[in-house]
Amino acid sequence: MDAEPSSILLIEPQSPGQTSAESDGSLTPQRTAVINRSPKGQPISPTSKFNNLILKLAASTPPAKEAKEKLLLAVEKLISDGASLDCTDSSRRTPLHRACASGTRDMIALLLRHGPELKGARDRRGNTPLHVVCSERRGSAFDLRTAVSFFIDAGVDVNCVNEEGVTALHLIAERGEEEWISTVELLLQNGAQIGLGDGMGKTALHKATVAGCAELVEALLQNGAAVDAVDDLGHSALHMCVVSESLEAMEVLLRYGADVNLRDGRGHTVLHLVCRYGWVEAVDMLMENGADVEIKDQDGLTALQLAKETGAEELTPRQSW
Repeated sequence: MDAEPSSILLIEPQSPGQTSAESDGSLTPQRTAVINRSPKGQPISPTSKFNNLILKLAASTPPAKEAKEKLLLAVEKLISDGASLDCTDSSRRTPLHRACASGTRDMIALLLRHGPELKGARDRRGNTPLHVVCSERRGSAFDLRTAVSFFIDAGVDVNCVNEEGVTALHLIAERGEEEWISTVELLLQNGAQIGLGDGMGKTALHKATVAGCAELVEALLQNGAAVDAVDDLGHSALHMCVVSESLEAMEVLLRYGADVNLRDGRGHTVLHLVCRYGWVEAVDMLMENGADVEIKDQDGLTALQLAKETGAEELTPRQSW
């Protein structure tokens, strides 16, 4: 008796007039072949084969339009043949997670249409597919707003958090890309809580400031973000400007009324941090907006003393403190 093949091609060549995901080679054997035996040598059930293949195909990103159409048809066929849309890979990611990671918009729409309940599925880190679609970096051609709208139309909870307390709004904000401001506004229009902090208390405004995107910072403030909201360490968004060294973001925050003398959990004002880390360019802007040079931190140090202690000597001659 002949030995069973070690692998099986689940998408067979079609007769003339039928569509085949393999006919033009757009789906390579590596994409369409699945192992027919388990590591222990036991045959894998047909359903498992379908599940393995749909996980592979969902993550595929064929560049040509015709190839994409054939890929979608192949996935439709797998679903009709019994593939389970809640099957998962080793990271507990479903086909929908994987489609979101690869950024194939039509695949996302297809999987949501067939399995809308999977919008709330979570991987090992508690990420839903919405988290994944908002976190992966892709080319400018990817239409994030449309992809997010698919989830909103499916009734997703836009405020769902992963294990780190992070929402979709947080993820987009921390990427700091001006072109996605419309996606931020879409989330806010559909119930995203602008003041929600993550596991460390950081809001979307904190994250946009760290990213240094002044346009996004202003968009959040225009939509009601609290300019002086603080995280678990007492840092406001203004404190976070020291991370990005964005004078533009600092100017926006000050224009919207940020408290220039707000102290964090260690008693540091923004001026303390600017002096500690040697961000010379920010000193004048803070002074012009009322920074108090006499405020002492919890160690009893003023910003000037901290500048001298940390060796930021170039800061000290600039002002008659």
